[in-house]
Amino acid sequence: SQRDAEIKAYRSYLRLLGKIKTQLNNFNESLIYNPALKDKIVFLLAQINSDKQAIEALLFDLVCDIIPQTKQIITDNKGFGTSLAVYLFPILHFNKDKTHKQIVSYLGLAPRLAQSGKSVHKMPCINRMGSSELRSILFMSALVCVRFNPYFKDYYEKMINRNKPKKVALVAVCNKIVKYLKSQYFND
Repeated sequence: SQRDAEIKAYRSYLRLLGKIKTQLNNFNESLIYNPALKDKIVFLLAQINSDKQAIEALLFDLVCDIIPQTKQIITDNKGFGTSLAVYLFPILHFNKDKTHKQIVSYLGLAPRLAQSGKSVHKMPCINRMGSSELRSILFMSALVCVRFNPYFKDYYEKMINRNKPKKVALVAVCNKIVKYLKSQYFND
């Protein structure tokens, strides 16, 4: 749809701003003392930060227009923020016909096993096929959820009590967040 394409365009623009900001920071750190150039770089970085904040606010308003319950979801669930709403909610909204497992796989959070008969047995890991940016936002939301949201905190503690490593348990919480959002708010 046109709205989905508009959201993707804004997110691509934000990603581009992030890359430019990183390059400017790296250039600034590698510069030999040159005050005039450093002042220009600092000015450009300030412009990028203000532009990024404006685009993020515009993008959040656009998501709120498309998905009216966005603000309610964020206020009802501790650990869910505007970044999660901007990046994950449109995917869930525009893919209502998909199951939560399909969405988890699309995001790159599904487990991947590497086996070949009896000889090759690698440690299972996530497939990392989706957006790394979205995975990092989801992971940060999971970190906040396991501290402040009782529903996800209990799930995390059950995983830890079953001797799962902490990162494995956090990825499981990421999957649980997607499943929770899909079943509670984004079902047909």
